[in-house]
Amino acid sequence: ISQTPRPRFTVTKIKMSSPINILRAYLPFTQHYSIEFLDKAFLESKKHYYNLQAPEVIYGFWTEDNPLTKNRKNAIQAIEENCATPFKLITKNDLPKYELTEHPFHPSFPYLSAVHKADYLRTYFMHFYGGGYTDIKPHSNSWSSLFKTLNENTLAIAIGYPEDTTKNVAYVKDFISLPGNKRKVNRHMKQNYSKLIGNGSYIFKPRTIFTKLWLYECERRLSLSYKALKNNPGNLYGNNPGYPLPWNSILGQIFHPLCMAFKDSIMASDKICPIFINYR
Repeated sequence: ISQTPRPRFTVTKIKMSSPINILRAYLPFTQHYSIEFLDKAFLESKKHYYNLQAPEVIYGFWTEDNPLTKNRKNAIQAIEENCATPFKLITKNDLPKYELTEHPFHPSFPYLSAVHKADYLRTYFMHFYGGGYTDIKPHSNSWSSLFKTLNENTLAIAIGYPEDTTKNVAYVKDFISLPGNKRKVNRHMKQNYSKLIGNGSYIFKPRTIFTKLWLYECERRLSLSYKALKNNPGNLYGNNPGYPLPWNSILGQIFHPLCMAFKDSIMASDKICPIFINYR
């Protein structure tokens, strides 16, 4: 019996034999890529209202025993003083309080690098809990009005800061089994980069189809990588020999394609953007 874990979600299979019908329904903007989670996202993106509220809290993650640097401590102080929203720094000692019995953390989680643990946890938290997320980087603006703007709009899933260059796009790569037209996806993301939001901070409503697909695809990739991760666990940054997961493989390469599919349901504001200088 295989011990390789499998994703804990059920995602309806797309009938890849009829792409023309999909395109007819959503032209000119919807594209068909023969990538399950992404084609499902395009099919579902126009069908929902999002009545659940994003709770007014901001999460950050620090999952290892390495101490916070002076810059990280200063960043936390800036978040607490400027964002006008309660901030919760989740450490490994806090995780049992948030792990759901009906959907425990993926079995690959203990073997992830610290960076990828944070990537997985923000995905998990944005789906099941919703609210805000930020990297441990300084902020200078209040988030209060952003929560209000998002929660008053039943057509919106999330609010984040817009990407300002094609260099920040997480282009899809084939490090695991991922059939489909990745070149086409990447071309369309490059053309629409300004409609994507960055991964450093955002606010999400809980349990949307976006976050469900995000977590589903993340866990599918972790399941496929489980044996390799168990044999070669990650260090802080995942740059140790044999570690199988590329840097943005379980976050950006899923998140940005989904942002493209749900672009009409994602709001943007530069106010939520962290400061990317001297944060380590």
